[in-house]
Amino acid sequence: MAEDRYYAVRMIWVRDQEIWEKYQEMAKPILGRHNVQVEHWLETDKIVGEGVDKPDLIVVTSYPSAAALAAFESDPDFKKASALRDTGAKLVTVTARSGLP
Repeated sequence: MAEDRYYAVRMIWVRDQEIWEKYQEMAKPILGRHNVQVEHWLETDKIVGEGVDKPDLIVVTSYPSAAALAAFESDPDFKKASALRDTGAKLVTVTARSGLP
């Protein structure tokens, strides 16, 4: 059986491209430090359903555990980067674990 992983799926609406790019540069070394795996980086075509605007990006990342995700998100450097991100983008995150029977 494959190793269970913990995932974060983020829908991102970029409001300011320049700020978004600065955030990405700040975040890259932090992701590496926490061994965050970027599984998919998707530019969206369309969304089906009511009440939600089409996000610009969907990013899927994985972590060894929920605790690893929490450690990443509580990293003081990531908190600074995410504060910048939040001025230039809106995001919605869904977390889930793998390991279907």
